[in-house]
Amino acid sequence: MSYHKTSQQIQQQGEVIDAAKSNPQAFRPIYEEYFPQISAFAYKRVEDKEVAFDIAQKTFLKALEQLEKYEHRGFPISSWLFRIAINEINQYYRKENKNRTINIDTAEVNNLFADVDDSIYDEDQIQMLKTSLTYLSSADYLMIEMRYFEERPFKEIAEILEITETNAKVKTYRALDKLKKVVLKMQAAA
Repeated sequence: MSYHKTSQQIQQQGEVIDAAKSNPQAFRPIYEEYFPQISAFAYKRVEDKEVAFDIAQKTFLKALEQLEKYEHRGFPISSWLFRIAINEINQYYRKENKNRTINIDTAEVNNLFADVDDSIYDEDQIQMLKTSLTYLSSADYLMIEMRYFEERPFKEIAEILEITETNAKVKTYRALDKLKKVVLKMQAAA
């Protein structure tokens, strides 16, 4: 799934948003383009399709309610939508008092192999890496997921999380270091 937009596409999205500020029906193309991505994003974190769908719905409802506050910053609107979705997911876990879920498939961990341990590649080791991810904080996991699974550039991660690009890099590499330590402990125990 590609999250990259050209500057022309970003400009077009800005025009759609400007139109939607006075006519909410104009928001429909944004909804149709990003609802599947936001739903999938939520599903990876809650592992319940109905809850993920509800979170995605709430994300777009809040986006519409807060549309006047949206500012063009040279990023796709998806950055703003994902930020809202992250807040909705966090609110869901606080409200429901549930444990965080990690829902990824084997294909998604391949981008992480070279940076964690390039010797990992059989099914048992892949499962070990998946298990290791559960030991990360939700903030650390989010950094790993956006960078390695979703292949987002640091600049976009920074925009989503409202931090600097340098801070996004630092947080991602710190999370990666934590993951490496967990993997090494699990390998030593195996």
